[in-house]
Amino acid sequence: MTFNFELCSPEKVIFEGKVTHVALPAEEGDMVVLDFHTPINTLVRAGVIHVGTNASKDKVFFVRGASLIVRSDHVRLLAETILDLETLDVERLEKQLKAAEEDVHDAKTDQQKKTALKKQKALKEIHDALGRQSQHHHDKQHKHS
Repeated sequence: MTFNFELCSPEKVIFEGKVTHVALPAEEGDMVVLDFHTPINTLVRAGVIHVGTNASKDKVFFVRGASLIVRSDHVRLLAETILDLETLDVERLEKQLKAAEEDVHDAKTDQQKKTALKKQKALKEIHDALGRQSQHHHDKQHKHS
């Protein structure tokens, strides 16, 4: 069974289509939305979401600042930040994180340090989510071996 799902940023719809499931880190704990899920509104923690399509592999995104709306005819996830993890350049992310750490160390004023720490935290959330994603994928492969 499938249902209508939309993944939206403030600027545009990132993904829209029929899906089999959406797995996400809800505020109260991890959850999976399937067809005929009870209608709810909930906040979503920063992290990785898996969107099941009829393709062999889930679409995987990082989201931050998100909320989920489940209704009988559709499911919508609205997020301030959405990154498609299939197209994310991990090497570039690691360079940005290293540069942000250096910016924190080199900051000369409280405002510079505050700005650098905010950027570092955001990049670290993405980096950590990627690490958990890789570990989850690794664990699944060993389970099926």
